[in-house]
Amino acid sequence: TLLYFTPGIRTPDGVRHDKLEVVQKLLPGAPQDVMAYEFTESHEVVPGEWRFMVFQGDRLLTQQSFTVR
Repeated sequence: TLLYFTPGIRTPDGVRHDKLEVVQKLLPGAPQDVMAYEFTESHEVVPGEWRFMVFQGDRLLTQQSFTVR
């Protein structure tokens, strides 16, 4: 499970989202897995700090923060 904590995305319907959740299957025995978020809609590009966290069940595997300007 990938969690993205956002500075507050407002979708075209006016709803605010402070968190986006993506569930991605991991491939057994794979040497690495690539996990990424792509800004595909203009309303998603919100300036501020974003936090990216990767979980396997309840276990936090890694996290990273980045700033969108």
